[in-house]
Amino acid sequence: MFEGHQGPVTGVHCHTAAGPVDFSHLFITSSFDWTVKLWSTKSNKSLYSFEDSSDYVFDVMWSPIHPALFACVDGMGRLDLWNVNEDSE
Repeated sequence: MFEGHQGPVTGVHCHTAAGPVDFSHLFITSSFDWTVKLWSTKSNKSLYSFEDSSDYVFDVMWSPIHPALFACVDGMGRLDLWNVNEDSE
C-alpha cells in the first residue's frame, strides 16, 4: 500500500518512456492536496513531493519522449512542466 497524499488521488501515471536507464519502476500521482508525488514500486514511500501548485492538481502524465519530464494541470488551468533531473519547474 502506498500512503502519502493528504487528499484524494486524482491521477496516476506509470513511467513508460524508453531510455538508457530503466525507469519502469517509477510512477507519479496527483492529488487534491495540491501536490504531485514521485514513487517507486520498490518502496512504499514517496521519493519526492512537488508542492508548487496553488490549487487542486487534477492530472499528471510522463512525457512520452523525454524520460525525465512530466506535466501536471491544476484547478486554475495552469499546466506545469517538471524535469526530475533538476529541482525546478
